[in-house]
Amino acid sequence: LGPIVGGLLRTRLGWAYAFAVAGIGMLLAMSVFLWFKQRLQATDLRSSVSAVLGVALPKQYQDPRDPPSLERNRIISIFVLAIVVLFFWMAFHQKDTTLTFWAKNNTDLTLSGLLSKPLPPEYFSSINPFFILTMTPVVIWVHRKLQRAGKEISTPTKIGLGMLLVALAFTIMLVASLLIAKGQKGSALWLVGCYFVVTVGELYLSPMGLSLVTKLAPARMVGAMMGVWFLATSIGNKLVGTTGKLWWAQWPHYRFFGFLVICSLAAAGLMFVCVPFMKRAMPSNKKQA
Repeated sequence: LGPIVGGLLRTRLGWAYAFAVAGIGMLLAMSVFLWFKQRLQATDLRSSVSAVLGVALPKQYQDPRDPPSLERNRIISIFVLAIVVLFFWMAFHQKDTTLTFWAKNNTDLTLSGLLSKPLPPEYFSSINPFFILTMTPVVIWVHRKLQRAGKEISTPTKIGLGMLLVALAFTIMLVASLLIAKGQKGSALWLVGCYFVVTVGELYLSPMGLSLVTKLAPARMVGAMMGVWFLATSIGNKLVGTTGKLWWAQWPHYRFFGFLVICSLAAAGLMFVCVPFMKRAMPSNKKQA
């Protein structure tokens, strides 16, 4: 709902009202979080949440001190994961930058004449969270079926698949940029398709990456290794803007989207090459998780 509310306020009342409501919304969100924080700490025992909130892990989640060689391999695995996630966020957050400009300048916002007035381009930013809500149960259901059939995919493999889906999402935009003539506007379905695929990729990569960090991190270094994850995320977010400069450097759109496809495929390749190494580095009780 956020992008829709923001778009309505921007178009009808101006930027100041849109920013003001965003600030008020964040204050309300913080109030809700603080009000229910104790309940969250008391009920959520996942290791990633424990690392962020400083909640002590239950004994069954704690590992004995690893041999130096295994601990080294686990740390190396986390740094490889950090490189992969860096490229993921660089590509993924184009949805809030260059893809919004594509919506504004290259998409028929009247939906082929169905609307009398064009949609605000920021409305398209609601597609990603919509698909998160609708596709998460589907992804969970698929992997439960695979697990029951004894064909569960390992977490590192899921992350590699996530990067492949990101590459596929921007391949859709690459094809769109080749088929839509310069100065013309294309169907909104190109963006919807891109957002759908990149969202499924996000479901495979973002929560899985957090999970993998907590599985690989030595027990005494969980907080530091989570820091590596979030540092990689911050660098990836920085690269969103750096890469976006290529959009304004008059690169043809197909070249820009092709660049994102190549980067995503390279990150996927790195992940798949390292899958056996990462699986060997996991604690024995988490290798199939």
